This record gives sequence, structure tokens and C-alpha cells, in this order.
Amino acid sequence: MFAVIPSIPVAHGRIAGVGSEPVPRNPLAVAWSWIAAGARRLHLEEVAPRTPPATVPALLLGCARGQAAIQVGGGIYTPQQARQLVGLGAEALVLRSALYRPRQLEAIAGAVGPHRLIIAPGIEEPDPEAVLQRAWGLGVRDLWLPSHPLWDRRLEPLLARGWTIWIGGGVTSVEAVLRYRAAGVRGVVIGRALYQKTFDLQQVKTALAAAAGGER
Repeated sequence: MFAVIPSIPVAHGRIAGVGSEPVPRNPLAVAWSWIAAGARRLHLEEVAPRTPPATVPALLLGCARGQAAIQVGGGIYTPQQARQLVGLGAEALVLRSALYRPRQLEAIAGAVGPHRLIIAPGIEEPDPEAVLQRAWGLGVRDLWLPSHPLWDRRLEPLLARGWTIWIGGGVTSVEAVLRYRAAGVRGVVIGRALYQKTFDLQQVKTALAAAAGGER
């Protein structure tokens, strides 16, 4: 089922990096507000991962009784960190820097299983095929891509090869959400557009329901 995933970027125990619009600063309250609004998956992103205290582990504990699956990105460098996050309830881990460190990627995949990993190459990755093949060889099948023309052109062949694709970053309209759903991606991760009230979850849900009805 297609998923619309609110992103919760955090640093130093607070919501961070969502622009100038005033938003609640308590990330646990924000997480539960998205769950109450109908989100069935959340993305937690530690945007200052090397500066303690880390916020995501506490958030995972706070969301443990919720009905939403949780994926985590930011600051996952070691197998020990990966095991801790999965042990606290993370369903999936989004890897960026580890993707470019083959031994690190292999160790993390061995620690938690490749099925829990989502790899996230950069927007202008100079050698995407090598990066993808490295992860595929370890058994990783989930791919996080930014909403960007360079990657949009690759969606169809990547899906045909068996990748499960998540779009995160740069999704700024309901029309974009519908376009990615029609393309066959698994879900979209949305942050700034929700916090700045460009649209809300209910608008997206209504548009998705209308699109599904029109396809029958």
C-alpha cells in the first residue's frame, strides 16, 4: 500500500530544519499528532547526529505504543547503532554516508539484516550503478531517492529491476504525491511542505482516495 510519511527532523531534543514557520518544538508531541492525523508510518531524522544528546532513541521509546511504523535516518555509522535503533522499535534504517563505506555498509547489513535497510544515494551521484550494485549484492532492495529530475528519469528502470523506491526530499505538492504513486513507488516522505502548511495529510488522503476511485 502506498504510504505518505511525515518526516520529523530533530536536533538537541527539538524539531529542527523546517523553515521559518512556527511549529511545536516537542518532537514527541509532533509524532503523536501525525499518528492522530492518520499517518501509519513516520520518518525520524537526526539532523545533528554527531552532537549529543541524540533525540531519536528517546522518540522511538515514546512512539512504542503507537500504530505507526517508524523508519530512522541520520547518524547511523556502526552496527551497534543500527542494532540499538532496531531494538528500540525502528522498522527500517535509512543509510547515506554508510553507503559509501563498503565495509561499514556490509557490517550494518549483517547486524540487522539487509531487509531493514533503505539506501539513499545523493542527488547527483556520479556513479549510481556502482552504488546500487554494491547494496543489491548485500541483499538490500529498498531505495530512497530525492524528488529530482535526475532520479525521476531512472524510476521506471529501477522499479523494473526490483527496487522498492521511497521518495524523500522535495515533494512540495499533492500533484507530486499522486504522480509518484502512479509511477509505482512505495511511498513519499514529506517534511517542510507539511510544516509550512503547503498542504496537509487530509488533503493528500482525499486526493489519493479520489485517484484510486477513478482507476476502478
